[in-house]
Amino acid sequence: MIALVTLGVRTREQDRSDPAVARQRDAQRDGVRAFIAEAFESQESAGSLRVANASLAAVASPLTARGRKVFGDQSCDVCHNQDGHGSNSGPSLVGAPGRHTEAR
Repeated sequence: MIALVTLGVRTREQDRSDPAVARQRDAQRDGVRAFIAEAFESQESAGSLRVANASLAAVASPLTARGRKVFGDQSCDVCHNQDGHGSNSGPSLVGAPGRHTEAR
């Protein structure tokens, strides 16, 4: 136990005298302070956003509402991202309703 305490104390002393460690510690402290200083913005849960967006889409267009329901039910966000802008796994769906009609 004494050896572990001794090694811990020596490591702490070496870290205090090392300029690279001091820079890293200062950068971390500044990052934490900047994060804490940012204004808090609450976020809705994914489920409540889907419900709100689906109800808005239903008012705008029944076809869009059906597309949003399929997007949520089929977990399309896994490949196309939550906002539908695409990823390496799936193309962007932005503008898809304009490229497709109900007949297609």
